[in-house]
Amino acid sequence: MLFGLPLASFVRGGTPTMAHERAVAEQEADAEKRRDIAAEERRIARVPIDQGGGKMYQQRFTATPGVPQAYVLLDYLTSRGEPMLYLGQPLQCLADLTISGEQIGSDGFGAHSQEMTLHIVCPACIARGMPQGQAQLTIRQSNKHWQLDTNGAGMPIIFENQAYSSAGRVVECERFRCPCGWAARIYNNKVRAE
Repeated sequence: MLFGLPLASFVRGGTPTMAHERAVAEQEADAEKRRDIAAEERRIARVPIDQGGGKMYQQRFTATPGVPQAYVLLDYLTSRGEPMLYLGQPLQCLADLTISGEQIGSDGFGAHSQEMTLHIVCPACIARGMPQGQAQLTIRQSNKHWQLDTNGAGMPIIFENQAYSSAGRVVECERFRCPCGWAARIYNNKVRAE
């Protein structure tokens, strides 16, 4: 298995096989089903508990209880430093930031630490026609060094006519690579292809 797909169906640098396309379609259908379930859970959580609603419990990125999640707005650049265009507009990505609390140590008595993970989209995979759910890149601080400047965290940012809460600014990031071959670095919220 490679990225959740059968190894025999992954053709690097070639055209995908029917098995690969079928596996991607199945994963995308499953993701759509999970998105629908999550949307229904959020709808129920908006209803007050005394009126039959529910409450969602989750680990928060910020101390502000009104902020459900924090994001970083990234601008994509070409290797020459020019804005990357998509349909004639500069390409941007609203990157999700998540925190995972993990136990370090194989004996079960290790220290607890929290690790931030940045989730972005590979523009090369999108250009090849991959569904966005299959073009996600996960950049963990334990694998690739990156720093988040939280000055300005909580400030609203506008992406596709919707307001989001900013987590701050990715100051610098070690080089990362997508399995398709696209590679980049992040510096001051600019994703520069290499």
